[in-house]
Amino acid sequence: MHDPLPTSSRKFVLLAILWGVGLSLWVSRGFLLLPEGQIHANHEAETYVYRLVEFRECLARGQWSPQWCPDFRGGLGGPYFSYYQPGFFYAASVIPWGVSPIVAIGLTIGLFSLLGYCGTWQLLRSRFGQLGGVLGGSMLLLSVYTGTELYIRGDLSQYAAMMTLPVLLWALLGFMEHGRRPHAAVLAVGGAALVCLHPCVALVGYAALGLATLGLGWSTRDIRRTGGAIGLLGLGGGMAAFYWLPVAMEWNLVAGPRAFEGFYHYSNHFVEPHQLLGSYDRETLIPFTVGPIVPVLLVINTIVMLVRWNTSTPSQRRVLACSLGMIGFGLLVMSSVSTPLWDHVSLLQRLQFPWRLFSLLTVAAAIGCGAVVAQRPSRPAIGIAVALLGLMLFLSGDYTQPNASRSYAKFDHAAQMADATYFAPDLADEWVPRGAAARWKSAPPSRPIMTVGMRAKGYHRDHDRLTCEVTATEAASLLLPHYYFPVGWTARLADRPIALHAGTGGLMRIDLPAGAEGRLVVSFAMTPMRRYGWMISAVCAVLAMVILVRWRG
Repeated sequence: MHDPLPTSSRKFVLLAILWGVGLSLWVSRGFLLLPEGQIHANHEAETYVYRLVEFRECLARGQWSPQWCPDFRGGLGGPYFSYYQPGFFYAASVIPWGVSPIVAIGLTIGLFSLLGYCGTWQLLRSRFGQLGGVLGGSMLLLSVYTGTELYIRGDLSQYAAMMTLPVLLWALLGFMEHGRRPHAAVLAVGGAALVCLHPCVALVGYAALGLATLGLGWSTRDIRRTGGAIGLLGLGGGMAAFYWLPVAMEWNLVAGPRAFEGFYHYSNHFVEPHQLLGSYDRETLIPFTVGPIVPVLLVINTIVMLVRWNTSTPSQRRVLACSLGMIGFGLLVMSSVSTPLWDHVSLLQRLQFPWRLFSLLTVAAAIGCGAVVAQRPSRPAIGIAVALLGLMLFLSGDYTQPNASRSYAKFDHAAQMADATYFAPDLADEWVPRGAAARWKSAPPSRPIMTVGMRAKGYHRDHDRLTCEVTATEAASLLLPHYYFPVGWTARLADRPIALHAGTGGLMRIDLPAGAEGRLVVSFAMTPMRRYGWMISAVCAVLAMVILVRWRG
């Protein structure tokens, strides 16, 4: 295959990357151009801003692996980051903290967008030339679902995970074909990152990558590399154990099932294939369409591949086969035809919404659009590609158009959030401690509640501890205005351990005998499962490094 574009030209590579930077800024502009205190209306609204404020505060207080969020729900707290994926917030926290949260979020979106573009571009350009690489990367960022994720759903963690998938597919294909150490390293580290960014996309992505590995293994007939790829993906999952182990082992401590009941039950969210060919309607809850260009380009590229089968390379055929296979997998699993599968596979039900398969579908479709097989791409063909990109850019103006902005309260410190608003980060109250009251008829308590025979003064809520001076003239109970959680929290009175219990509304209750007095300190530390998870992560990281050092290709 001869490419009239200067494939090896540093100038063209630079132009391709600059084009990717421009597209990344284009799709993230709605966040970068907003002043602090303003956010465009979407399903998540200001929740990511407040989550980032709390996450930064945890890091600032020395909690390098955040779990408990003391400033959520009006100061009642909650184990939010024990369960919610931390990857996006770690990435956003790398941005200097002097930058406002909304701009930091916008920059993070832009960087993940560029990652997705470069991953797709690199995957395609080595097999289909610069034209295919730029076309595929552009199709990813200009897709309908990119705009839906950012400006309708606002699920930025899922978007970041989706942008990581092309890098993993590039690493998998490269490893299976060449067995090189850089591909192996990206496969392991990228797998860990994917899990920490969004476990639902990771579940879908790992399933697709596993199937792709088996297919590529059959194609290459290389059992060693097939086993190596599976092992590296497994080690990647193991390196993320610090996140998923507490979720798995402490699931019964929160009201997690609420996220999968009623409206949120998977049976209400299947998407049929014909819906993908419908027109774009921004007023719907989620626009289930891929737009007019992607299906046509996919069909054309598939037909051209079949016609030129003998002149195409095995690597080109593998890429398009992976693309079409992932599309077929996505279409099957998110349609109602797969209902029996959803009914019987409990892990699949954790996806919550079958249409989450759009994350995989969008990436696979973009790769298929860039799989342009041509013996000698002519200038007219290049002109057609430029015209397609221009049309996609024009259409994406609607997909990525921010909704009207709304105001949110600005906080210099997370503690101000607890005093100013009752911020609940979860729509279904799924991350509230099990048995705790998620909704209060009146304002939740902000001061300790005492029974007869007790006095408490000087109550203070710090980021990881609650303190006050107590005196009990007779046996009495003290109810602290903070949720009880059976792991992580410990209490000491006058520097002696004392038991914590769940009280009214799921708040912390401490029972004191007559004559007890002194300084009460209730503090939070890393939960046992998070600690064990970090141990597993460390072991898997060491194993991955040993394998990478000893790998001979």
